[in-house]
Amino acid sequence: MKCFIHSNEEAVAACKKCGKGMCANCSAYSDHSGICPECRREDFIREREDCEMQARDYKKGMVWNIVWCVLLCWTVIAIPWNLISFFMRKSKRAKVLSRINFLTEEITKLTKALNTGSAII
Repeated sequence: MKCFIHSNEEAVAACKKCGKGMCANCSAYSDHSGICPECRREDFIREREDCEMQARDYKKGMVWNIVWCVLLCWTVIAIPWNLISFFMRKSKRAKVLSRINFLTEEITKLTKALNTGSAII
């Protein structure tokens, strides 16, 4: 049997996958694994595709990790911030409402005094 790549060389082995004859040079190229360079190339192509798919999956995982971290940080920061802000505004609103009531009473007193012409107390 002759080598399928080097047609002038005698085959020293047959490929375990496709059964084609390989010369000593082709066998050495594939580290004497019993797989011809053509099948080895196809194996490498498949392995590279698998690695590329893993890399994409890892990238997606990293993106999701970042998304979850941002959401977690947002939750940890935003909820307490909003609660603090709510109570601060509630306190400030109470002060403003108290001032509005005071001013309303003063305006009422002044209006009565101006309408009756009496002294302002």
